Amino acid sequence: PHIDLGEDLAICKFDSIRLRATGGLVDRYIWRDDLGLSALDLFNPYASPLDETEYVVRGTDINGCSNSDTLRISVNELPSVNAGLDDYVCIGDEIELMATGAVNYRWVYDLALSEYAIANPIADPIINTQFIVTGEDGNLCKNKDTVIISVKSLPIISAGIDLVICENDTTILGAEGASIYNWRFDGSLSDVAILNPAAYPRVTTEYVVFGEDDFGCVNTDTILVLVNPLPDRPVLTKSGFYLISSYPGGNQWYLESDLLIGQVNDSLNYVDVDRNGMYWVSYTDENHCSVISDTISDPLIVNDLSLIDEKGSFEFNVYPNPFNGVLNISSVTPITQIDMFSINGTLVNHVSNISTDQYQMDLSLLLTGTYLIRLQASEDVAFKLLIKE
Repeated sequence: PHIDLGEDLAICKFDSIRLRATGGLVDRYIWRDDLGLSALDLFNPYASPLDETEYVVRGTDINGCSNSDTLRISVNELPSVNAGLDDYVCIGDEIELMATGAVNYRWVYDLALSEYAIANPIADPIINTQFIVTGEDGNLCKNKDTVIISVKSLPIISAGIDLVICENDTTILGAEGASIYNWRFDGSLSDVAILNPAAYPRVTTEYVVFGEDDFGCVNTDTILVLVNPLPDRPVLTKSGFYLISSYPGGNQWYLESDLLIGQVNDSLNYVDVDRNGMYWVSYTDENHCSVISDTISDPLIVNDLSLIDEKGSFEFNVYPNPFNGVLNISSVTPITQIDMFSINGTLVNHVSNISTDQYQMDLSLLLTGTYLIRLQASEDVAFKLLIKE
């Protein structure tokens, strides 16, 4: 008989193929022993060779005559399909997958994939996901591989609570929650690549910080810095023995660099302070914004004493003049305050909280020289030059 196994074949490794012998009785075939065959006495057993194999079958016809045939099966290696190294993305980000080792590719369906029949789809998973790809080579052999994409949460970035500052002030910002910080560029920031830059906004400004963690995941936060305008500078005037601020409240008086404790009213009795120098006031408004006034210098010094001898709006008498020890003062109008200045204008004697038309002063300890006496009677003021012998 003409026993026929057909043409030689090629299969992919680990595949099986059904063989088929013809030319003899269907129940009269014997295959040469081979572990790759599913049966040795069938006309159509399955063959599962792991490498190239020659199969031999002997068939018998109705006449009892026998013949044989051979079939060579070549085994193609499977393609080395590689889905890439496991990786991670930050939630909300995308990653390009990249399969290699084959000609055609097919990914297992997943909503996170942009396409399924290409080597490099875009994946945007929201949870840890295993993606599976099957690759087929030119021999139509297939293999598969998997890649796991982990999803990292975004860092929780804080730019701090909103701040309120005054115009021309500087504040330090402070971000937290990341490893690397970058502030959106703003010319009022001292540095945009540190967590705690100094900010000196001239107007209300919103600052944005981007924080990056150790995985390269980035999140953002904002902080609003409200800038309150400065109040107008206080204006100082001098009235009698008082320096007066144009603001009724919120004042703090200073002499040179010294804070005058307790002096927070709208006026300051500079005679009570009894010191010359530069007087000024700091005013603070309801937003806690402060400005300072110009200065009034040396209010106790009276210049050009010769111009004010015996000037006054009420009748008085000071004697003797020149004097040596006791000085007598009389006035038609009760005197409420007496001040005596040296020739250079420095206050050397001060009497207040009185109301009298007759008063004596013991000035025996004064040095000889010229002095100016200032008398106050209610709202009226009078001056007189005196000589101490």
